[in-house]
Amino acid sequence: MGCLASKNGKGSDVRDVYKMGGKIGEGAFGIIRSATHRVTGAQCACKIIYKHEEGVSVEELREEARIMMLLNHPNIVKIYEVFEDANFIYILMEKLDGDELLDMMESASDKVTEERCANYIGDVVKALLYLKSRNVCHRDIKPENFMFATKDPDSPLKILDFGLAAELKPGETFKTLSGTVHYLAPEVVRGEGDHRGDTWSLGVMLYLLTYGDLPFKGTDDRTIMKRIIREPISFPTMAAGKPISPERLDFLKQLLEKDPRKRITPEQALKHRFLVGSDDPETLQRRQSPMNPSVIAQARRKSEVVRKKADQDVAEEREQILNTEEKLYEQTKRRYSRFSLAASRRDRGEAESQFGRRSSYGSGGGANWTNLGSPSVAGASPSVASPSKILNVRKHRNSIHNSRFEALPAGAEDLAESPKSPPKSPPSFHLVPSASKEGGGLESSTLQDGMTPKSPDKKSKRVSILGGGEGRAN
Repeated sequence: MGCLASKNGKGSDVRDVYKMGGKIGEGAFGIIRSATHRVTGAQCACKIIYKHEEGVSVEELREEARIMMLLNHPNIVKIYEVFEDANFIYILMEKLDGDELLDMMESASDKVTEERCANYIGDVVKALLYLKSRNVCHRDIKPENFMFATKDPDSPLKILDFGLAAELKPGETFKTLSGTVHYLAPEVVRGEGDHRGDTWSLGVMLYLLTYGDLPFKGTDDRTIMKRIIREPISFPTMAAGKPISPERLDFLKQLLEKDPRKRITPEQALKHRFLVGSDDPETLQRRQSPMNPSVIAQARRKSEVVRKKADQDVAEEREQILNTEEKLYEQTKRRYSRFSLAASRRDRGEAESQFGRRSSYGSGGGANWTNLGSPSVAGASPSVASPSKILNVRKHRNSIHNSRFEALPAGAEDLAESPKSPPKSPPSFHLVPSASKEGGGLESSTLQDGMTPKSPDKKSKRVSILGGGEGRAN
């Protein structure tokens, strides 16, 4: 999990370090492409977010990357590196080959038993327990933010999107709210949310998997939020003509307890009989029965209805700008390929005298410096260290307040540049996170001449994950 920067604040273009592949996903604010590390050959995914799109907060994107780099859990997707240029932020992360939760459950509905569903929910609970121990609130728990590591239905289920996540010290609450309205807890709607809101959201997610519908609906966000606060939840004992198991029903009710003080905690949830099972023959037989395929299909359709998608024109514009940047990069690369070997050796000598000798050389814009936090694979160069062995992140914790829109107040129940000469390529090195400085970090760039992207001749910056401070070489 390294963050690269050069001494003068300029680093490599992401394409110097990673070879970009095809698109493997798309969301409301960006696309995901496959990527291959040019030195190690490691496969990863690159989340590319257009910085100048309406609704995109660059600071929130940097916070997303910073928080994700603090986390290391088998049920949370890993992040390796972050790059930033004039138009885009690139987040290099673990590549998952499986499907989204509901996609897999629908395609393999004959194999999805209540026991397997309980295992999926157990994976989420373990992740929430870990986040709680790190004082992190996810704030957007919902089915589309979960994906399997592989095509195997028994592979680990992982949380993907931390775009709304924030750190929160014990005893503190969020005065503003973030998330998908259908999954918001009552206290979150009131502006008094904390990590217990994630547990409620998990309850809504399990409710959807159980009944194929959401507990609260409405024609607009305000109506839905009022109902979340005011109205009781219905827990039918049957779904699509099949009975709901008593243990699942009890677990649902404890997750969707409106009083957060009485709501089941992740620690308690891991001991609940719905997750741990029972030796009782009747319970065993019930847990081995396949879930109702019609309920799963209905749940997937309902999830698609509330999923936020990019406007088609916006998505096409984003793709066009990204393609233009890549063409400019290739043109620039060919333009500077005529540089003499002598100049290259001179730059190499300067780098070694200042930062120490490399253990190996190769393409990738300095991506093979010793102890670099790039993704490693079996057989990779020994000069590339595993991300988990590089940074001691426990010393670098900042409280943040991440918000997207205002909460209902208390009492809400009453509310219805190209260089002239060939530039030297500055050596990249491992940046040790330092305490955040006020006003630190990278400044946001704006587009020039409408939507024309800036030339990548000016190297992209890798985001300083903690928002400021000088890097130092290992």
